Amino acid sequence: MVIIPKPAKPNYSLPKAYYPIFLLECCGKLLEKIINKHVLSDIHHYNILLSIQFGSHNYYCAVDAALCLVHNTQAAIWAGLVVSVILFDIQGFFDNINIVQVIYIFCNLSFPPTLCNWIQSFLLE
Repeated sequence: MVIIPKPAKPNYSLPKAYYPIFLLECCGKLLEKIINKHVLSDIHHYNILLSIQFGSHNYYCAVDAALCLVHNTQAAIWAGLVVSVILFDIQGFFDNINIVQVIYIFCNLSFPPTLCNWIQSFLLE
């Protein structure tokens, strides 16, 4: 891992003032893309993702998520309901992912144990 300072940060004593860059070998990056392609293929083939999840769905984008939010909000208002929306900016999400939970989800969705073990090894090491 290489630590690179972010430009124009007021306090470089804080960890968030730096980018941690992990330098994987080209083969590792290629293998990651191959596994990702196969996992997404299985997710789409077996219809694992909910229709309300827009990430990792083919032909979906942020505009679709925004349109869904607007539609649901307008429908609730027209029904006479009080509506509030909470938006989160999940910064550094993948740096803080619960690896045990990820492996549990993959195993629970009947992905092969060898794939679950590989993902665990990849995320931990």
